[in-house]
Amino acid sequence: MVSDVRQIQTQKENSPLGMVIGGIAGGVIGNQFGGGSGKALTTVAGAVAGGAIGNQVGKNSGGPDVAWQVTIKLDDGRYATVTQAADPQVRPGDYVQIRNNLVYRL
Repeated sequence: MVSDVRQIQTQKENSPLGMVIGGIAGGVIGNQFGGGSGKALTTVAGAVAGGAIGNQVGKNSGGPDVAWQVTIKLDDGRYATVTQAADPQVRPGDYVQIRNNLVYRL
């Protein structure tokens, strides 16, 4: 039986797309500087810096992620907490089932 339902904010995951785009852009910019082996170093440094910046921009865009935390009192008296991205559409007192780490109303 559901004992508590809360909407929570979660940390965004790493952004591979932002990292790749930032890395490419940083590499292109870094390639404009230096000469010989220095050019290779500035290209690599630019790609690394661009990837880190792109990843952070991807994490910060669009605001925080929202998830639902559902606390359930199990039949044996223990409690289980499930955190899921989709609104489980349950409320305290509802009988539920946990399948594949998601909450479903019975």
